[in-house]
Amino acid sequence: MDESNNTYLLMAAPLQGYTDAVWRSIHGHIYGGVSRYYSPFLRIEKGGVRVRDIKELTSSFNLNIPLTPQIIFKDISEFCCLIGYIESLGYKCVDLNLGCPFPPQVKRGRGSGLLLQPGVMADLVSLINDRFRHIDFSIKMRLGVNCVNEWRDIVGYINNMDLLHVAVHPRTALQQYGGLVNIDEFNCFHGACRHKLIYNGDITCLSDIDNIFETMPFLTGIMAGRGLLGRPSLFAEWLGGETWCYEKRLKRLLVMHDMMFEHYSKELCGDMQVLLKIKSFWDYMEGEIGRKILKNIKKSTSLSKYCLAVSQLRQML
Repeated sequence: MDESNNTYLLMAAPLQGYTDAVWRSIHGHIYGGVSRYYSPFLRIEKGGVRVRDIKELTSSFNLNIPLTPQIIFKDISEFCCLIGYIESLGYKCVDLNLGCPFPPQVKRGRGSGLLLQPGVMADLVSLINDRFRHIDFSIKMRLGVNCVNEWRDIVGYINNMDLLHVAVHPRTALQQYGGLVNIDEFNCFHGACRHKLIYNGDITCLSDIDNIFETMPFLTGIMAGRGLLGRPSLFAEWLGGETWCYEKRLKRLLVMHDMMFEHYSKELCGDMQVLLKIKSFWDYMEGEIGRKILKNIKKSTSLSKYCLAVSQLRQML
């Protein structure tokens, strides 16, 4: 909970390929309600910060929104390189990704893979508390890689770090986004962790938010990723204390879509690049627009066919 105004923090989780600078900026303009956005993780590639991550973090679309860069790393060398770059841009806060569940990253010791590297975690303590103490750090993590209790081996290191908060997705990396969340183990983590806690995972509707805060009043806030992509009005509705009617949600959704479509049409080269980029806007929205329209959007092979599919939504207003 934000003690300055006695409200819960509502965080927008990062998703690679979806919540880029354009999405964040336009979402903030159209909906608001997000306490803080997190960038998809920056990582090292070929000895330096990945080029597309540089472009993402230096975009003018990042202005005027509360943004925390997130990094993913396998060792202290990568950590220091990424922090040095982010510092050079003037950012004062960084989120550490200990939660990415995808095997290519986990196998290299990045993301959730760091949960199995107590040596790296131990080295991070002094770097965060001393060398980089002028930066506000937070962590986003899973309960484990293969087992939900693997966090127990590294929670001591986390407790020794100076952190704003810890966001926990109560699944293992092995589960990725399937299976049940483990609330019992999440509560055990809460009992062992001295930091403010953010809940992340399976937040798709207003009742989910209500239930989470009712059953876990100790939380500082929540973080939603796929749920916010599927229902961009989610936080705005909850803050307003009412469920928007479908017409209102659809109108606002189309405004956001049209602003993104206009930007991509100006910035990308060729209709196919625009088509591939804008189609992903709808990937998590079956619950909002229905399976039939989503299918028509996804199978469109030209911008004219795509616009015709989207026009089915406009006809519903």
